[in-house]
Amino acid sequence: MSEKIRHRKSLRLKEFDYSTNAAYFVTICSKNRANIFSSVVGAVHPDGPRAEPSAIGRIVEKHIQAIPNVYVNVFVDAYVIMPNHVHLILRIDNPQGSAGCPTPTAELPKIISALKSLNSRDADISLWQRGYYEHICRDYRDYIDCCRYIDSNPSKWAEDEYYSK
Repeated sequence: MSEKIRHRKSLRLKEFDYSTNAAYFVTICSKNRANIFSSVVGAVHPDGPRAEPSAIGRIVEKHIQAIPNVYVNVFVDAYVIMPNHVHLILRIDNPQGSAGCPTPTAELPKIISALKSLNSRDADISLWQRGYYEHICRDYRDYIDCCRYIDSNPSKWAEDEYYSK
């Protein structure tokens, strides 16, 4: 009897160069969707709910903030560390375009892989589910919509928690 080998379908665009100058909206989920990264607090605060990182969330935040120091011409434009996932916008902006990129590892899959590995190493546990979701921002309006989504995510989480009780 032959065993079927399970192949996970890639969510990446086959012909797309992920070192191309673009803004990428990325979502990475915790292993088993465990609520380990933060707590959403401040529902009655005038500014609304916010995600307050846990000790593990602070490790994640440290490595997110370090991305521009590690990768030339890669910027973190926005991020939020939610209880069981992280959203961020990574922007690759090489003035010479991807062909002249001074760091060959400055491509999205390698950046995310390194981020996940470093976080798990520093936390001394496996933190992440396999893979991640990415969306290439197609224009400025799409980029702004992704930024708004990140900003409003703690409020949506708090609302979902309130109405699920």
